[in-house]
Amino acid sequence: MWRGARSRRLDQVTALGLSFVALAIVWAVLTLGAPEQDISIIEGQVTHVRDGDTIEIGVVVIRLAALDCAELGTESGMQAKDAMRDLVARQMVRCTDLGPDRYGRTLAQCQRGTDPKTLSEHMVDDGFCTYYGVSF
Repeated sequence: MWRGARSRRLDQVTALGLSFVALAIVWAVLTLGAPEQDISIIEGQVTHVRDGDTIEIGVVVIRLAALDCAELGTESGMQAKDAMRDLVARQMVRCTDLGPDRYGRTLAQCQRGTDPKTLSEHMVDDGFCTYYGVSF
C-alpha cells in the first residue's frame, strides 16, 4: 500500500511539473515568439517636395502611400508639386511609416499638425492626384 501512495504522489508531481512546463512553453510562444509591432513615426517639417506624391523630412524620402500624381514633366505634375508645397509649407507633418517601397523610399501616410485629413486626401479632394491600389 505504501508503494501505491508513493506512486500517486509521483504521478501528481509529474502532472504538476508537466503543467508548469506547458505553461512556460505557452508563455514563451506568446511573449518571445510573437512578432513585435514596431510602428515608426516620422515627424518634422518638410524640407523638400520632390513632386505631388513624394516629400522629404530631413534625409528621409517619403512616398505617400496609395497616391498617384502626374509626372513632373507635365503641367499637371508641376501643379501637383506646387499644391503639395503649399499644403505642407511651415507645417509640422507626422507620417506613419508603412515600410519601404521597391525604390527604397519610405511609404507612409502623413498628416499636418492636428488636421484629421491625410495629405493624400487633400491632394485627391483638390483634384491634383488620384488613389491607386486601394478601394473605398
